[in-house]
Amino acid sequence: MTPQEALLKAAEYIEDHGHCQFELQDQEGRVCARGALLAVLTGDPNRHTDSDPAYMLRVEAERMVESTVGAQYIITWNNQEGRTEGEVVRAFRKAAQLTEVP
Repeated sequence: MTPQEALLKAAEYIEDHGHCQFELQDQEGRVCARGALLAVLTGDPNRHTDSDPAYMLRVEAERMVESTVGAQYIITWNNQEGRTEGEVVRAFRKAAQLTEVP
C-alpha cells in the first residue's frame, strides 16, 4: 500500500466509523486522524508501535496531511477545537491527490 492509498482508505474509514478527538478510538468506535491511519495499516486503530512495518508508511502519510493543511503535527491539528469529520476527510483526500505518483 502507498501512503496515498492509505490516506484514501483512512478517509473512507472515518466516513464509515466517525471522527473523534483526543483519543485514537473512542468507545463508540469513532477514530481520530491517526487512529484511522492505524486502522487501515494495521487493522487496529489502537495498535501504535514504532517497530511495526507500517510505521514509516503512517509517518509518511501523516507528513503529507501536515504539509497539505499547514500543521506541524497531525494530532494537534485533529484535536483543534471545532475540527470536523468533513475537514479531516477532505484533508486526507486532498493530500493523497496532491502527492499522487504519476
